[in-house]
Amino acid sequence: MGQFTTQEVNPEQTLLASTDAPIDTSDYWVRAENQAGQQSAPETLRENLFRKYGRPTGDTYERAGAPQQTDVPRRPDQPVQRPEASDRSIPDPVVDGALNLKFGEANFDKKLAANPNYIYLNITDIPPGVKLQHSLDENGYFFWYAKEEAGPDGKPVRKPIELIGVLGKDGQIEQVPKRHYYSINAKEISMNGDRRDLEATRLLVNESLVGDQRDKFNGFSSFKKNNEVNFRLPGAPTGRTDALTYFARMSMLGTKALEIQQKSLEANVRTSQNPYFKIYLADIYVTQAMQPIIAQVMNGSRVIDLNNKYTMQKLEDALSLLQAAQGDARDGLGKINRPTQGNWPRDLDPYSIYRSPDDPYFEPYYRRYGYDKSGPMYYFWGGSYDQAAHRQVAITFLRDLIKNNALPRIELPPILPPRPLY
Repeated sequence: MGQFTTQEVNPEQTLLASTDAPIDTSDYWVRAENQAGQQSAPETLRENLFRKYGRPTGDTYERAGAPQQTDVPRRPDQPVQRPEASDRSIPDPVVDGALNLKFGEANFDKKLAANPNYIYLNITDIPPGVKLQHSLDENGYFFWYAKEEAGPDGKPVRKPIELIGVLGKDGQIEQVPKRHYYSINAKEISMNGDRRDLEATRLLVNESLVGDQRDKFNGFSSFKKNNEVNFRLPGAPTGRTDALTYFARMSMLGTKALEIQQKSLEANVRTSQNPYFKIYLADIYVTQAMQPIIAQVMNGSRVIDLNNKYTMQKLEDALSLLQAAQGDARDGLGKINRPTQGNWPRDLDPYSIYRSPDDPYFEPYYRRYGYDKSGPMYYFWGGSYDQAAHRQVAITFLRDLIKNNALPRIELPPILPPRPLY
């Protein structure tokens, strides 16, 4: 069974496609034994998607009616999202929703861009020992090829096997891994026949860009009872804090990193039924809502205006997403006829769905309800429902305080001259 990694990652390095980035799908996700015979949980989820959207074939969909998409909150001043561009300089390589490529073949990247309407990405002839590293930038999700070698200290390191020259900040040419961008519509990748789920990979990539290796901030976190959040600040004596501190800490990631998160998560929300994309996007919206407030503080303003239009709109957008995520999760729980335990919220659990139903991880669930192989689905849907619901409570409380002028303005004390040491 593939295991989820908890390796730490520097988000700035990941954005630059560092060779140290840990996102390697050949180590994680759905192993072949879970795909033989009875459908695994992720395949069941994907079959539900096919029933809703149909199976793409070339440029068309084998279904009646127009494509359906999940709406992302959009303000009137935002531009309408356009479909992905297609490269028509080569014949359409997509057949029955699949894009088949060979490692090192001519027009590899052109074929990736020729038609974005593929769900399966199959890559063959990958040399032994070569693995795929995944990351994200302002242009979308991409992978590059790396091979494990012994480092100077004897520890294994992964080195890219395809390099291209780019102009660095100092005006010098730097060698960086060659990035292969793939379609947001792709749900599964096969590497020499070894299949992995790309939605899980994209979720992990977004998580890695929020985590901060230096401050041990673990990014997207689980909300507990009483609006506590399960994460640790540097030097904090416990592993929990309040919701406001959680979002304030996330807002320090920087405008560019948050914009990349927003753009990528919005694309996933439009193309995926996975509710965790909605939950993570809601976190980004609330984080962005904090930025005008923090900017006023950083610019030396003594009077902080909380009730500004940008902040309020972002909070409303986040609440809309969380309501949609709860609806998705409620439908998923209804299919296995299981409620959630409202008195004790489940943690974020987006990867349990990729475990075997027989994994000891699910023993507490089966002791309570009896063994019926629904453990992965319950943990997946239950975690998303509880986390969306508890986030909604915390964000609604904050929004209403601001909206009702309970926290309209904050006046900071004046900056006093330094006191003498003696």
